[in-house]
Amino acid sequence: MQTLDQRFRVELVKLGLLGEGAALRDKLLTDHLEDYVADLEVCERDGMYCYNVEKRLRKLFDKCGWRRLTDIDVNGFTSWRAKRKGLLAPRTLNQYQETIRAFLNWCIDSRRLAVNPLAGMGKVDVHGKQRRKRRALTLAELDRLLATCGDRALCYKVTLYAMLRRADVRALRWGDVVLDRLNPYLTTRAETSKGKRETRHPIRADIARELEAIQPADARATDPVSPAVPSMKVYKADLKRAGIEYIDEMGRQADFHSLGRMTPNTMLADSGVAPRTAMDLMRHTDVKLTMGAYVDAAMLSRRDAVESMPEIGKGRHVERADVLKMTGTDDSEVPDEKRHLKRHHDVGNGGISVGISPDGLRGTVGSAGAKDATNEDNKNPYGSSANGTTVVAVGSGSDAAGRGDENTSDNWAARTRT
Repeated sequence: MQTLDQRFRVELVKLGLLGEGAALRDKLLTDHLEDYVADLEVCERDGMYCYNVEKRLRKLFDKCGWRRLTDIDVNGFTSWRAKRKGLLAPRTLNQYQETIRAFLNWCIDSRRLAVNPLAGMGKVDVHGKQRRKRRALTLAELDRLLATCGDRALCYKVTLYAMLRRADVRALRWGDVVLDRLNPYLTTRAETSKGKRETRHPIRADIARELEAIQPADARATDPVSPAVPSMKVYKADLKRAGIEYIDEMGRQADFHSLGRMTPNTMLADSGVAPRTAMDLMRHTDVKLTMGAYVDAAMLSRRDAVESMPEIGKGRHVERADVLKMTGTDDSEVPDEKRHLKRHHDVGNGGISVGISPDGLRGTVGSAGAKDATNEDNKNPYGSSANGTTVVAVGSGSDAAGRGDENTSDNWAARTRT
């Protein structure tokens, strides 16, 4: 049975006040930091990440007056954070907090510290407080940029169409680019990409041809595709030459990240590309990020979206229950006088022809274009006939696509996306 002194000693060891932990606690913070950065490098963390971690922690240690692990406390950090308010963006302040939190957790895992003294501390609210706001470039601006930037045009086009970050462009090698295929593509390697995942990105055929034209005959797989990625100074000069404001009147930036990330993603959203596909092309793991921060909502064709909605008030839509009755698919007895409604080819004078969609939820009434609900090429379920036959077309795709009289809407399926 342990005595009180033995149990007390065990607890002191657990708290790092005795034994090896006590010796570690006496080390200077800068020594712990060197061990931490070395461990990050062993874990193959990105070089820039390690640099930023070391820079932030050294700054915190200095400004907060911390020399040893026992000096770190909540008051010291919150006091520093209050002084930096307005000088650093809320998101940057939270990055400092996350950096010191990760460091202290590592100290706990390596038995240098018993508890995290900053655990439970709240973060700065970042909603609506972004200091760096970006915007997408318009198509006209892109045309002007490419027309005036000289031999950097292809670099800018590859950046946009492959949705690359500056670091991705800098790391791109000829061995990452496959052009001699029916479907050319480029690869972002796991060791150089931000997400640490290897991904393949399709290349447009015209861009592939331009890359083939500039690829040296003796190019090695390790040679860079763009030997000189434009610096921010050069990029800003190109924007100015093209008459494009780097920061617009709303304070939004058209920086290199806007060119390679926000602009192409906004193009995809405006073209109606499925969010899941856009997320994959952007190499994101969360569709909320793809459809949120990386879409310039001001550039979307909201007018076209509103115009694509079905027209109402013309008496051309029927309820699902009525459609089922018309086709005899509601398990009820169909009266003899309505049996001609059951099939398209049974249309008679003044009758109604009904087509059922997979969901069977809505229908559109128009004028029949032939003896069948659709014409011979199956593209016009809303035609006009001499006998005045009426059609109820409920469907998607080509079964409900086309145009009849002037009151008939365009492709029903295309105008009622869910």
